[in-house]
Parts: sequence; C-alpha cells; structure tokens
Amino acid sequence: MTFPRPRKLKLPTREPWERDLYLLWAAMALTMVGLGSVFPFLPLYMRELGVEGLGQAALWAGIAGGVSGFLMAFSGPLWGVIGDRSGRKRNVVRGIFGFAAVMLCASFVPNVYYLLGLWLVLGLLPGPALVAMPIVTSIAPRHRVQYAVGTLMSASFLGFTVGPLIGGRLIDLIGFRSVLLMTAGLLTVAGSMVILFVKESRRSSDGPQTPGPVAMFREILNVARSRAVAPVLIVLFMVQAGGSLMMPALPLFLGTLSSSDDVASTVGVAFAIMGVSGGLASVLIGRVGHRLGRMPLVAGAFLAIGLLYVSMLAIGNIASTYVVLGAVGFIGGALVTSTFALVGTSAGEDQGTAYGAAHSASSLAWAAAPLAGGAIAGIWGLREVFIVLSVGYLLAGALSIRLLAGRDREAALVVVPATELAEGATGAE
Repeated sequence: MTFPRPRKLKLPTREPWERDLYLLWAAMALTMVGLGSVFPFLPLYMRELGVEGLGQAALWAGIAGGVSGFLMAFSGPLWGVIGDRSGRKRNVVRGIFGFAAVMLCASFVPNVYYLLGLWLVLGLLPGPALVAMPIVTSIAPRHRVQYAVGTLMSASFLGFTVGPLIGGRLIDLIGFRSVLLMTAGLLTVAGSMVILFVKESRRSSDGPQTPGPVAMFREILNVARSRAVAPVLIVLFMVQAGGSLMMPALPLFLGTLSSSDDVASTVGVAFAIMGVSGGLASVLIGRVGHRLGRMPLVAGAFLAIGLLYVSMLAIGNIASTYVVLGAVGFIGGALVTSTFALVGTSAGEDQGTAYGAAHSASSLAWAAAPLAGGAIAGIWGLREVFIVLSVGYLLAGALSIRLLAGRDREAALVVVPATELAEGATGAE
C-alpha cells in the first residue's frame, strides 16, 4: 500500500526590491520608535530644563524645531544629491547614527541653550526617513511606487504609535534623560541593521565624483522648478506645515485637559492614537490610493482636517480630544502618503534629487510652522493655535485643487510595460 507524498509548502517568493523594502521598514520602525519617544515631549523637556510657563515652553520648543528645520532646508537637498551620486544606503546610515549621537548628547545638557545647540546639529544631518525614501522609489517598479512609499511610511506611523506610548510612560517613571539614552541605543541597532542586511539594489549614477555644492543646488533647483515637481512641492510644504504647527502647543494643551499627574503618559496615548490611525491610512492608501484620484484625495483630506480642528475649540475633556486626534491622524496619514508618492511619480529618474527638494520643502515647513505655533501659543493662547490650523487647512485644500488639476490625467498616460502589469497582478498589493 502506498501513501501519497505530502505536498511541500510553497512560501511566496519576494523580489529583491521587496526584501530591501521590508528590511528598511524594520530599521525605520525602530528608528521612529526611538524618535517618537522624544520629539512629541520636547515642550515638557523645556519645563524640566528650567523654562517657566506653558506659553514660554511652547515658544522654546517651537524655536528648537524651527532652527533645525531651517538648517534641514539647506542640508536636505545636498544629502539627496549626494545619495544619487555616492549611494543612498550610506545616507540612511549617516542619518541614523548622526541622530543617535545627538540623542546621546542631549541626555546630558544642563539647560535649554545647550539643547538648542544640539538641535542645530540635528538640522545638518540627513533625516533617516526622507533619505530612505529615494531607495524604495528607485528600486520599486513604477506601478508599485505608491505601495512602496505607503509601506515605508507605515513604519513612521508605527514608530510614532509605539514610541509615544513607551516614551510617555518611561518619562513619568525614569525621566526624560533616560529616554534619550534609550533612543540612542535603538537608533544604533537600526543603523547596524541597515549596514549588515540592506543591499542597495541599484545605483542611480555611475559618476565617480560628487559635484560641488553650487552644482548640487543648480541641479536641485532645475528639478524643483520643473512643471511636474513644483506644484507637488508646494502641496508638500502645506502638508508638513499643518502637522508641525500644532507640535509646540498640543502636548501642553493635553496637559491642561488631563486630570492625572502623569501628563507625559496622556500625551503619549494621544500621539499613539494618531500614529495607529495614520499608519492604517498609509497602508490603505498605498494599496488603493491610485484608484481614488490624487487631486480629490489630497484636496478632500485638507478640507476634512480643517473642519476637524474647528471642533477642538469646544473640547473640554481628554476622551473627546482622543477621538478628534484619531480622525486627524487617519486623514493625515492618507494625505502624507499620497503627497510623497506624488513626488516619486513626478520626478522621473531624478528620485534622490527630487526627494532632496522635498526634504527642503518639508524642512522649511518644519522651520516656519513650529516657530509660528509656539509664537501663537505664547502670545495668544493654546486654543488659538487650532483656529489658525483650521483656517490654514481649508485654504490649503482650495489651493491644492488648482495646483494638482490634471495630475490624475497625466498619471493615467504613463505606459507600464505588460510584464510589469503581470508582475503587479500576482504580487503583494
């Protein structure tokens, strides 16, 4: 009597670009867990360093974010071109280990002035998430770019979900300085993963030398001023400015609503809710966003967030705030992912250069918006920040309709080879 041979379990095969994508996802998730344990609580650290008053703490947090963002506006494009010339993996490693060194030093600062100096250094480093983006957009097939961007962006949202939960609780238990040390350790692990396991699949340029700064900026300006990329950069600036404007005020505003002494834990829960909802949206939009149309999606998201912030003016308890921030996080996740995908699909072969310009646009937003948010909170009050946010998002929605008009029609004209269509039909969406 013979028995049939057991069938071998066939595991789904992955393309080389998918392997690099998932490894980068893991490294970025660790990185963002660490940074998510620190950045949302920066206004609280200002109080610990001797800054008195909620408004002044928000103002100093805005200054710290503003100065680093201003420097990133100039350093980011340079890192993008350097990545195109010398390898994008090296950029990611520089960014992760550089941020780790800053977090380590920040754990020992005696006052706010030393911290401000370190945040200046932070602005000169390549942002890990942004310099990782050109890798996945260059290795992924064109019709899978939005999927790749959505997957990588989900690591950021996941990190800023787990990070605030862990960081908020640990800050209440062991203090902000210990959390900074923990973050330095997590970033060291993430950077080591990239060095050991990520194999950059394709170099974008065979040029032996990196051009000088003048040539770099000229190349970046040429891409940034192009008809395809310039409107997307304006929209990206508005997206990043909206998210950054509230950062100096939101932790302190949540503290006024919390009935607990564990303010950092309350702030951590709020940012975790935004991270979960934003991560879900980034994955969802990465899968189906191209079917919805880019202009309606982006404009509709702007308008919806603007209306949601109106409700913040009447909120008087923490539970209602959690609900509104969850909705803001979900819609914001779709908005950020769609906009970054637009950068990749609009740039052609100059992925690193375009994302360098995107880094610059984002950094200008990170420079101006926290300063504005901190100033509004310091002069007028915390709730007044939400009034400005609401008006700004509504105006941005109207402007994006004009800027992105015809973008979906142009995307539809892109011819995808039949072999890539077949690959996309059988691959993981």
